[in-house]
Amino acid sequence: MVNKKPYISVIVATTRIGGLDILCSGLEQQTFKDFELVFADNLYEYRKDIVKQYSYKYSFPIKHIKPNGNDFTAATWCRDQNTALINASGHIAFFVGDYTWLESNCLQVHADFHKNEKPNVHCGLICSFTLCKLPKLHKDFYRPYADIIPYDTESNRKKFVVREKECFIDYVNDLNNAKLNSLMWSIFDEQLYNPKSLEITETRISLPEGITDNSQCFLRNESFVLDDIFAINGFNEELDGTHGWQDWEFIDRSVALLGTRLYSKSNITAINVNPRNIMYCRNRSRGVLDNEMIWKRNKAINFSNKINAYSLIEQRNKIGLET
Repeated sequence: MVNKKPYISVIVATTRIGGLDILCSGLEQQTFKDFELVFADNLYEYRKDIVKQYSYKYSFPIKHIKPNGNDFTAATWCRDQNTALINASGHIAFFVGDYTWLESNCLQVHADFHKNEKPNVHCGLICSFTLCKLPKLHKDFYRPYADIIPYDTESNRKKFVVREKECFIDYVNDLNNAKLNSLMWSIFDEQLYNPKSLEITETRISLPEGITDNSQCFLRNESFVLDDIFAINGFNEELDGTHGWQDWEFIDRSVALLGTRLYSKSNITAINVNPRNIMYCRNRSRGVLDNEMIWKRNKAINFSNKINAYSLIEQRNKIGLET
């Protein structure tokens, strides 16, 4: 029996412990049920057993994927996204960050856009999301893996790089010493099933309906046609080594090569419970701020679909998925 292909592939990539209680509980409550979760996990070897154990509790399929490459590294955002895309079966790729809870209508809003409202051939949809305060942490979460260091002077930038590297080394050591095993599914005192009870601290992308600026693309509540992403060969892995501008490069390259238009809806359909200040995110030693400032100054970029050393479509065909 051949399994029916889902309409939406929910794409998530992470290097962090925890967050799966939030993500999966939000997905379980979706009114639109024709989806799969494709989870590219840099911690695959550390939590494959626990993900397998929890997967049976949910009504949607979960593809837990080890990213391409043999190294565990801090800054392979593009590589990880590409790995998830290669393993995706859906017509639509919906991108969301880890530690994100989706309102029950979230996937329905995106599905309706692509099925019924789509204004032109190549387009994507972005919806608003909010940030909220953290609940109480689990007793085993006893140390920070990131510090808030100013990034405003050359001296502080050097300190930032040194501290980020120290945090990553500490994080890997604790992973290898099994100190974080109890936190692989959730880092909170009680598993978080509905972040709406938490205090909202900020709303992102509160935009009106219609065409929106590409700079609003954060890939935190966005959807695109999967074949369009394959047409530009996914994310540019040459940008790995930091995290902060790959999403802008992705949408701008889509515009340059396909004529993609990014549309927005005012719906706030996601809540991000982001523990950035207390746990390791990603090494940014190449300087997120520097890269973003270069981008904002409109430095000439030679967009090309000849990116990456391999074809995502060829890799997809090797595992038996059709484009």
